[in-house]
Amino acid sequence: MKQQGYTLIECMVALVIISVVLGLAVPSFNQMLHKQALDAARMKLVSAIKMTRQEAVYRNRAVTLLQRNGDWSNGWTTMVDLDGNGTLDTTDIVIRQQAGPEGDITLSGNTPVSNYIRYMPDGTARLYSGAFQAGTLTLCHATGNSQGIKLVLSSGGRLRQELTNCR
Repeated sequence: MKQQGYTLIECMVALVIISVVLGLAVPSFNQMLHKQALDAARMKLVSAIKMTRQEAVYRNRAVTLLQRNGDWSNGWTTMVDLDGNGTLDTTDIVIRQQAGPEGDITLSGNTPVSNYIRYMPDGTARLYSGAFQAGTLTLCHATGNSQGIKLVLSSGGRLRQELTNCR
């Protein structure tokens, strides 16, 4: 007599194998998604910083990348601050506004870049006081248990990237 179908033991072995494979794959997949979200946020911010520097050189005047609503995670505005007060007023020229990073990405800056990055016509970064501006913006996933990215701004206006721990 010919048997059709599977026995209970065969089904249970198949389920155990599938659960082990999924147990190994799901954490890796989540980690990959976190890394992709972090990379997308990094590229978006780096592009905005580079555009701000290019606009300052092109317009031959200071151009500011200003964080929105007290937090870089809320987005940023590239502007020509005509009155030089460091805030967005009706008299300022808005070049571009962007939303913050998507997903569960947090973005923060240390004291010199906590509110803005300001480029001069020669491409250097300067505070509103006239002092050189150098600082670090840190991108991390909200879970905090993965590697993040630091964007380090030099006084010459150049940007470099480093990996950092977000714990």
